[in-house]
Amino acid sequence: MNTEVILVILKETQSLCKKAGLAESTIRKKLRTLNRILKGINKFSVQEIENWLDSYRYGRENKPLGPHGRNNYISAIKWYLCRSKMVKIDQGILASLKKEPFKPKDRSFDEEALEHVLQFSPSTLHELAFRLIRECGFRPHELLSITVSDISETREGWALIELPDTNPETSSGRNKTGSRSIICVRNAQRLLNLVKKYRETRNDKKRIFPWS
Repeated sequence: MNTEVILVILKETQSLCKKAGLAESTIRKKLRTLNRILKGINKFSVQEIENWLDSYRYGRENKPLGPHGRNNYISAIKWYLCRSKMVKIDQGILASLKKEPFKPKDRSFDEEALEHVLQFSPSTLHELAFRLIRECGFRPHELLSITVSDISETREGWALIELPDTNPETSSGRNKTGSRSIICVRNAQRLLNLVKKYRETRNDKKRIFPWS
């Protein structure tokens, strides 16, 4: 599609997202996804969209889309086409764009596996990082984005972690799932003690886990 058409579609998409009350991080992600696929097709047809999904490559390793990535693009295009006032399309096309079923990888590890990993942690800070990944389900790069100001204590004495949307450790400059709030219970006291130590030096912008 030409640039002018793409800009009109993205502008309408942004307006639809705001009316739906979507978060800014979600809107940005949807616009990026749509922009990418619109640049690769000439019209909204099942054949063109599927051909693009089959041919698209990403990253330094030039990887094809897996089921999860493919489904993200299908979701974005169907979300827009179902709501657009400018683009009128046969509902049969939407029905033909089907997501691929897939089984997520099991990336969990139990307490026994955690204790085995902790035997090799070089410091107590590394140990706390591993425990938070286990308890809170953080991705490693998400953990690296957390600063002192992102953590506060709840009335119950737990640690409330406000994971930021931005992340200087990633190529996109963002955390993969955007911002979210996480409650830490089991390791709350150790984390809060660390935060208190940093705040005594008035360093609220310091990253809790500063290595890369």
